[in-house]
Amino acid sequence: MQYYKSLLAILLIAIQQRAPAQEYSPAPQTATTGKDDSHTPCTVRDRVQQYIDEEGMDYHGRAFEDIYITAPALADVLGCSNQTARRRLEYFQEQGVVDWDDDSKSKHWYITDEFTAASDNKVRLQREIIDTAQAALKAAEEE
Repeated sequence: MQYYKSLLAILLIAIQQRAPAQEYSPAPQTATTGKDDSHTPCTVRDRVQQYIDEEGMDYHGRAFEDIYITAPALADVLGCSNQTARRRLEYFQEQGVVDWDDDSKSKHWYITDEFTAASDNKVRLQREIIDTAQAALKAAEEE
């Protein structure tokens, strides 16, 4: 049961990080409308990353690692220790559900392409969605 709760928490965090947003563009506003109409859709994670890359600072107090799944964030959701959350993330990495990257300060995790919608505009077939959900649940089964 703990792995199912962990998977749910990981997916809920990831869903919010991949919510639709407008691409960051520091281009000047247009003279006619007073606003920049060149923004294109992207995810919240991409939006914050673009801002950090362009401005060299955080966005609303969020650092680079805050736009990914981290053990402390997962621990807060699950009400467990950081070490337990780290073990759960490592377990799901072994199952291929998440993968990790790091900067000089911390390790941060993200859902692999196999378990999340790709960044294209393809509408997934119901069977693809069901198969992905079943694979994620199978990965959460405790041994």
